[in-house]
Amino acid sequence: VHGQSVWLYGAGWGLRKLLNWVKRRYNNPVIYVTENGWSTAASTAEQAANDTDRVHYFANYTSEVRRAIEEDGVDVRGYFGWSLLDNYEWEMGYVERFGITFVDYELGLDPNAPTPNTHVPTPGQQLRRRKTSSCFLEQLWRNNRLLSPTAPNLCVEPIIFQGRYKDASKCTQVIGVSLGPSGSLTGTMPAAGKFCDNVTDLPYGPVFLAFSGSTVVCRNCWMGISFMQGFWSDDDLGIQWDDGTLWVKEL
Repeated sequence: VHGQSVWLYGAGWGLRKLLNWVKRRYNNPVIYVTENGWSTAASTAEQAANDTDRVHYFANYTSEVRRAIEEDGVDVRGYFGWSLLDNYEWEMGYVERFGITFVDYELGLDPNAPTPNTHVPTPGQQLRRRKTSSCFLEQLWRNNRLLSPTAPNLCVEPIIFQGRYKDASKCTQVIGVSLGPSGSLTGTMPAAGKFCDNVTDLPYGPVFLAFSGSTVVCRNCWMGISFMQGFWSDDDLGIQWDDGTLWVKEL
C-alpha cells in the first residue's frame, strides 16, 4: 500500500519488528511512538473526510503495537498518530495531507509571504473538518479496544446539530438542518450588561448556516464577525465555537 508521499508505504508488521528490535537492543526500555501517520491527497472537505486508507493504516499499525505489547512483552506506553491537523510538510509544503482533521487552507496570494505566490494559505476562513480516521482513533482511545476499519457511523452527521441550545449568557439559540447540507440559525442576544431573561432579550435571525460533517460554519452571523465555525462535542453535548464559547444542547 502506497501513501500520497512517494516514500511512504504501509507495513504494520514492520513496526512490530522494529519495536522488538529496540526491546532486544536496549534492554526493554519504555517506548513512546511519537509520530506515525499516513498521507492522502484531498482538495475538498468531503473528499478528505473519506480517508479509508488512513483508517486501515491506523487499524493495522495499532493492532501490531498491541501484539508487540501483549505477545512480545514490549514496554510501549504511548502511541501518537501524525497528525492532528493537515499542516506544512517540509519540501512538499501544503500539498501532502497527514492530518486526521482537514484544513481548507484557502490557498491564494499572501502579501506577507517571503516570496509572494498564489499557493500559500490565506487567513480568516480556514474550514476544519474531522476525517473518519479522527473518529476511528477517538473510539479506540475512549473504549481502549481495537475497532474494525470498516465499522459504520464512526463520525456524527450534520443532523446532530438540529435543536435548541443555551449559551453562557443563558440565551436560546435554535438551529435547523436541511438538505445540502445547510440550515439556519435564529436566537437571542442579551441586552447590554445583562444575561438573557426572556424579557429584555434581543432577537436575531434567521441567518444561513453550512455544515461539513461535525463542523458548522456561520458567515456574517454577528456584527463584525465574517466567519465563525463550531465543532460538535460529545463530551459537552453541544457546540464548541472557535472563539471559545460553548452552546449546550437542550435534550
